Amino acid sequence: SGTVNLSILNCKLLTEIINPPAEEIENNKLSNPSLIDHFQGLLAYLKDKYEYIYIPKDIDPETFTKLETNEIQKLMGESLEQIIREKIPNETITKINNGLNSFITQIENELEIYSYRTSGDRQQNLKRRDIYKLIIDAYFRIRKLNKRDSSSWIEINSLSSGEKQKAIIDIAHGFLTNHRENGDHLLIAIDEPECSLHMSACFEQFENLYNISKNCCQLVFTTHWYGYLPTVEDGCSTSIIKENQTHHFTLYDLAGYREEIKKKTKENSNKIPYDIRLKSTNDLIQSIISSTLAEAPYNWLICEGSTEKLYLGYYLRDLVATKRLRIVPVGGAKEVKKIFQLLEASHDDLRKDINGKVFLLSDTDRELVNYHVNNIEKIKCKRIINDPTTNDTILVDIHSNKVSPPTEIENCLNGFTFVRTVKDFIHKYPEFEYLDELLEGKTIDDTNLNSFYTMDLRPREEVILDRFFNTDGIKYSFAKRYIHIDQYLNEKTGTVTPTPAWIEEIKRFFE
Repeated sequence: SGTVNLSILNCKLLTEIINPPAEEIENNKLSNPSLIDHFQGLLAYLKDKYEYIYIPKDIDPETFTKLETNEIQKLMGESLEQIIREKIPNETITKINNGLNSFITQIENELEIYSYRTSGDRQQNLKRRDIYKLIIDAYFRIRKLNKRDSSSWIEINSLSSGEKQKAIIDIAHGFLTNHRENGDHLLIAIDEPECSLHMSACFEQFENLYNISKNCCQLVFTTHWYGYLPTVEDGCSTSIIKENQTHHFTLYDLAGYREEIKKKTKENSNKIPYDIRLKSTNDLIQSIISSTLAEAPYNWLICEGSTEKLYLGYYLRDLVATKRLRIVPVGGAKEVKKIFQLLEASHDDLRKDINGKVFLLSDTDRELVNYHVNNIEKIKCKRIINDPTTNDTILVDIHSNKVSPPTEIENCLNGFTFVRTVKDFIHKYPEFEYLDELLEGKTIDDTNLNSFYTMDLRPREEVILDRFFNTDGIKYSFAKRYIHIDQYLNEKTGTVTPTPAWIEEIKRFFE
């Protein structure tokens, strides 16, 4: 409508921030004239700078997918008029007019005292917009979206409800990925994209949504299906519940959504919706199983935390791109155990149909979560542990009697890069200068040794390093810096820092 509306943001806090005159406040909110005065300019700027597409749940797919609709033209990043102008330049229109005028002149000469003329003195040529309208009406408007089915084509209105819903997302993904130059100023909102879809098709639908989000400024959607949570590597999810006539909003960071749920449950269990606590596990299992049964299956690497996901995502980035590998942090060894046991319970019934692979990875903690793991071809569950006989990290079964030394992923990285990352933190942050004593007297030039044996710390020194990594947020920051330094060493300096052997073993499993 073009009128400013801040919805729930127009509240008492806003009046305190803006501090308008008393006459501009009504019921602890800004009055409409005050809203317009303060925000109309911002609204005009945003509407001019950004394009917005809303796809409701009950949209007519046949109408929406026509090339002449505003939504499709926004997805393409250009209007049909712009496309026609490029294909039919002004010179062509001039040539058409000249040819038609030549014909009219010819018949004037043939009829002598008669002529075909327009009303008024001015004789009109075909205008550019007239030709564009004719082309849109006679060429584009008669076309409907069809889906290829082996050797034939099926009109979109003949597809099932689920296929229609999928087609809308496929079209949006196709145009944004392959046609539109960039979507930096495009906002897309979708209402219940899983509507009418079979459970087995939901995973791929939300994977497409994730890919769409990488090609636009922002993607927002509403949903009642939580299986998308583990597929999203960067984003946020908000749960909305109504309690005592009040709506409560809880925000989750999807980079490690299970860790977020565990954290918020401890903070206030009453504010975590029951269906999220229950369905986050069930839908994760459904996502994994259904996606591994597909002809082009997904592969899954389940790990404990978001820092593990960073390291593993870096070293296995090629598999993420080529083998449809998804790396999911689930919030601890107990969650890894729960997921393995649920997958194992489903395995016997589906063994012949499983095409994808699942690898579950745990640390060797001081308080070890121990359970028996059967040998399953396409589902592996291992933990990392440093082996003093080989001075390297190995993968062992969860129930292996090798339980010492305690081993976390920071103990299993490339030692050469690890030390340079520690030095980087010492150099940049004075509060971490105490780490300097851990490096004194050490000659560190072996690029093949892992971080645990490169550092070779005494028990007192291990306490110092633990103190560093237990600092809030340091593990995640250290992981990002480690990755940056390792890339720099390999790509810019020519120093080869090999991928840790235990990660190579995981890579071979998926390859």
